[in-house]
Amino acid sequence: MEVPQQTVYASNLNEKVNKQELRRSLYTHFSQYGRILDVVALKTRKMRGQAFIVFTDLASASQAIRRQQGNDFYGRPIRLTYSKSKSYAAMKEDGTYAKEMKDRLKKDAPKAAQKPKADKAIEAPKAAEPAAGTEEMETEAQEDEPDANSILFVGNLPEGTTATMLEMLFTQCPGFKEVRPAKAGIAFVEYETVQEAMVAKEALQGFQVDTSHAMSITYAKK
Repeated sequence: MEVPQQTVYASNLNEKVNKQELRRSLYTHFSQYGRILDVVALKTRKMRGQAFIVFTDLASASQAIRRQQGNDFYGRPIRLTYSKSKSYAAMKEDGTYAKEMKDRLKKDAPKAAQKPKADKAIEAPKAAEPAAGTEEMETEAQEDEPDANSILFVGNLPEGTTATMLEMLFTQCPGFKEVRPAKAGIAFVEYETVQEAMVAKEALQGFQVDTSHAMSITYAKK
């Protein structure tokens, strides 16, 4: 049974359309139904022809589905349903993001040591339009924490911690770029923006890697 969400899942999209153009077009096309928090449109193999449109409320998402279901969009009838799960942008909006990420990571952490290579989680990209307030949020973030930047310094890691294990943890936070192990017990993790690094720091601070190592996260020195 389909459970209504404020995030709309769009499929059967034209795969030949440039990713940035697709994001802008989806934003423009669907903003008539309500304020949009984010538009996620990736061109990875698994996500081709698909996108997520995150509204601020359920009513807007429902109206968009009713009005646009099957309409032509770049030469194809667009298919719309509610997303199966809550989006990152929606969790950030209602303040549940940090708790959700901690709960999810604690549940998935034991699998990290068993997997030889982790698949990257879908990254929630930067907001498609100024409505999401990316620039404003980043300015406020730097005012609240003057030393904040997009690179995190991760310490108190147990011996044997690999880049793959860290990547599996940190890719679940949007904006992840890369992990750079420095030496035993420490590593650097980079994100696309300062705001995304702050979210990851909050979500993973004190994460229990094993029974005697709680992850310590600060901002890398500039």
